[in-house]
Amino acid sequence: MGDVRLSFVNKPVFNSRVKSDEVRPAEKILGYLVGPVGPALVNAVLASYLNVFYTDVLGLTLLWGGLFLLVFPIVSKVANAVVNLWVGKLIERTHTRQGKAHPYLLISAPIFFVTTVLCFTVPQLGLVPEVIWVVVSYNLFYLCANSFYTMAHNLMVPLSTRDSEARGSLSVMNNIAMTMATGIIIAMLFPMFVLPVIGANRAAWAVMGWILGAVALPLTLMGYYFTRERVTEEQGEQTAGEPMPFREQIRTVMGDKYWVILMLYLFIYTLSLNFKNLSLLYYCNYVLGSYNDGITLTLVNVIGGIPMGLGIFAVWPIAKRAGLRNTTLWGFVILAVGSAICALFPTSMPVVLVGQFIKNVGCLPASYVFMALFADVLDHCEWRFGFRCDGPLERHLLHHPDRLRGPCQWHLQPHAWRHWLRAALGRGRSDRGRRPERRNQGRLHLLLPGARHHHVRGDRGPALAPQRREDHQAGAGRDQGAPPGCHRREDHDHRGGLAMRAINLTAEYLTNPLGLGVAYPHLAWIDEDGVSQSARQVVCEDENGVALWDTGCEESASMQLAWPGRPLASRQRVTWRVRVWDEKGVEGPWSESATIEAGLFSPSDWSASWISGDYDVPTTRRGALGNFKQMIAAIHPADPDQVVTEPILEGRFPVDCFRRALDVAQGLVRARIYITTCGLYEARIDGEKVGNFCMTPGHTDYRKRIQYQTYDVTEALAAGGHELTVQLADGWYRGSCGAWGQLNQYGTQTKLLAQLELTFADGRTERVVTGPDWQWSNDGPILFADNKDGEIVDATRTPSYSGHVRVAKHPVVPTASNNVPVTMHERFSPAPGKAPNGRLLFDLGQNIAGWVELHLDAHEGQHVLLRCGEMLDEDGNLTLKNIQCTRKGFATPLQQVEYVCREGHNHYRTTFCVFGFRYVEVETDARLGEGALTAIALYSDMVQTGSFESSNELLNRLFENTVWSTKDNSLDIPTDCPTRERHGWSGDAQIFFETFSYLFDCRSFERKWLHDLFD
Repeated sequence: MGDVRLSFVNKPVFNSRVKSDEVRPAEKILGYLVGPVGPALVNAVLASYLNVFYTDVLGLTLLWGGLFLLVFPIVSKVANAVVNLWVGKLIERTHTRQGKAHPYLLISAPIFFVTTVLCFTVPQLGLVPEVIWVVVSYNLFYLCANSFYTMAHNLMVPLSTRDSEARGSLSVMNNIAMTMATGIIIAMLFPMFVLPVIGANRAAWAVMGWILGAVALPLTLMGYYFTRERVTEEQGEQTAGEPMPFREQIRTVMGDKYWVILMLYLFIYTLSLNFKNLSLLYYCNYVLGSYNDGITLTLVNVIGGIPMGLGIFAVWPIAKRAGLRNTTLWGFVILAVGSAICALFPTSMPVVLVGQFIKNVGCLPASYVFMALFADVLDHCEWRFGFRCDGPLERHLLHHPDRLRGPCQWHLQPHAWRHWLRAALGRGRSDRGRRPERRNQGRLHLLLPGARHHHVRGDRGPALAPQRREDHQAGAGRDQGAPPGCHRREDHDHRGGLAMRAINLTAEYLTNPLGLGVAYPHLAWIDEDGVSQSARQVVCEDENGVALWDTGCEESASMQLAWPGRPLASRQRVTWRVRVWDEKGVEGPWSESATIEAGLFSPSDWSASWISGDYDVPTTRRGALGNFKQMIAAIHPADPDQVVTEPILEGRFPVDCFRRALDVAQGLVRARIYITTCGLYEARIDGEKVGNFCMTPGHTDYRKRIQYQTYDVTEALAAGGHELTVQLADGWYRGSCGAWGQLNQYGTQTKLLAQLELTFADGRTERVVTGPDWQWSNDGPILFADNKDGEIVDATRTPSYSGHVRVAKHPVVPTASNNVPVTMHERFSPAPGKAPNGRLLFDLGQNIAGWVELHLDAHEGQHVLLRCGEMLDEDGNLTLKNIQCTRKGFATPLQQVEYVCREGHNHYRTTFCVFGFRYVEVETDARLGEGALTAIALYSDMVQTGSFESSNELLNRLFENTVWSTKDNSLDIPTDCPTRERHGWSGDAQIFFETFSYLFDCRSFERKWLHDLFD
């Protein structure tokens, strides 16, 4: 059989309506819930009642002494099996834009309609013509319509996505459709309301056939238009070489015990289902003695269907927790128990109803989880043998087994398959920490300098057994039987230049992430010194240098890798490295090792308690009406020419100061602090700032998600006594937000959660956690701190820590940010000038978003008032009218700092506010000279990847303005402006993100923002 093209399917009218690379609700509901109902109805009616039509209506019961109805179905089933092999091979050879199996859903739709009508519209032409009609119509349905649809539809779940959670939801939706069709409509409603009406009337049965066909046709088409083959798409056209003969395919997969178990399960399940469909009606009629009244059959189905209805949405959460394999096995056990009860007391209706109930409890997981389990085993077989085994017949040959060795060799350990199979069948597949994301790993395409554009597969690779480190040293074993394409590494390649090597290694788009919240991190790198990558090898080791997994040398031009090993555990630290082969097969050197340290995945990893300051917060959250009045007042200010310089302090509180003393013993080898707040924090050890992150923990909807940060503080904790202090400000949590300065957007009580973990050389661990033993006061130097309005700081004050904290609660378990931090960047030190109003005016020459830093000598009590803005008025004085919303006695943002000096040298830098500005106006009686004021740009720490330079200075400046606008509006979220509103409005970002992605590596930044939108 040659390749099948089905060119008509490539026409635009037959394009799938599913465009997203992720599984969306429309696909789930229309493609897998509503669409399959039509074919399921037809299948259920034919499976359960076609025999009744043949016997009770057509009178074929005694034809040829009863042999006809005995032999005819058996011969048809054998023919059906043969046709299924042919259909499988047909699918295997099909090449269309819509995939391989997908087009047959479209083809089956009209055949379903025609054959359903033919099966029940048997003309009265005499016995022989009727028998011929029955044989032809029956086989047309099962050999054509049903074969095409069933095989194609059964492949759609494993071909729709590689994401296990998405597969599970599709499988559940598909089985809900089956339950609606067979368990509710056909099993309950049909025997009670339809059978008594149509009775033995041929015309009524024919009308029913026409109605079934009319229902099945549009629903089958809906199932076609709202499904999509993604797994086939990602494989591309990798079909070089001769396809493996069918016999060899069968022989290959039959050597895998899990494939055999799966096929055995499918055989038993199908056999038992057919037996039930054929026998239940007669059992109710002749054993329980209620011939054709429909009530008994309905009662049996209703009682048995109760667990199906109750558990229809619970089975997948159970399967995710217990594992696909365990859920399926326990389903079989319960199914067997219920069946045994029914078999022991077949004539007792109460006992049969109990058995039927128990049996369907077991049938629910045994059948619902199957499609997801089936898809995982397909992935396992694809990894092991190199081709997909989709359905009873292997369909799409990805690689001939000889090509798996290609110019590379596989480094598989003797028992590696066990680890992989455990993952494929449900052990260790729980995606602790994101999955999205990896609740679905989507595809994100970013063209970086030196990188190639590739699709990223979302499947799992093999989790290989640990190996000794020396087995994976550069070039180990390369000379012994290495395939022809893999050469030993040379200092220079065949072009006389440097050999290709991997650089810029990232995990989840982060460099050496600390406290990563993803158990299956996505790995990526960039190649340099070569034309194109032909192969790669990635090795991962634990802290002791023991290999956790090794991909071996594998053919791939992709510089990305879905984590192929076991999931990371909380706090686990690993290193990984890459080497690549160039387009000529020349091996490059190993890359520098990169590190990944996992964060805290489980709520049980947290021993700390939320704490807050010991004071009451009378301010309640402003309601919708209050916000609306505030907005109207801001739009129509009472006095538009007023100048407001004082922040509103009513309902605002000074910055909280927390302290905890600790003693560190000898032999400390690792210290990590995991910390977050409802508000903004700055942590210090012995007065030195912890880490270089700013404006932490970042901006999220704190009611749904709170990010924590992880810091390595090993070097700061020598043996002896230390002091851990934390300052906590309002931030976005309860500070002013939006253009009108709304307060308390997420809550009214700021809170702190911190956990310091100490690991010693002897293996001991100690934890210092937030709790009732911490000290607190709010009499520190920062009297007022607002993200938009600024700070009031009295440097003469020091916190007393005279109070104790309150233990608080917060319903959200913190998760790792998995995003680049906000850090300090460019610095500007302008010379002071004089404004027409006599005040000092510093001009940066560039609009930035960031902080102001002061160095000055002063006397105690001297004041410095800083005001930051973007524009000068017509007189040349600083104005904030272009960014402020004002009303009588109110203006925001103020963007000002009031600083009270202490005696001697003063150093101040803003901590809990960010301003958008070019000019800084200063009022003070202290002396500010050259270099006294520095402005610091503050933005998310993304690598700039795009640049532009031309001979036209205007164009160059335009590009620089675009870059600076991007920096100024990237503060953990993409903001609309760094001055007035500072919100992550989706309209601004969606317009700019395409340009953004050319300028910066914004992948982790964008992903975090999409999480925010989802929240």
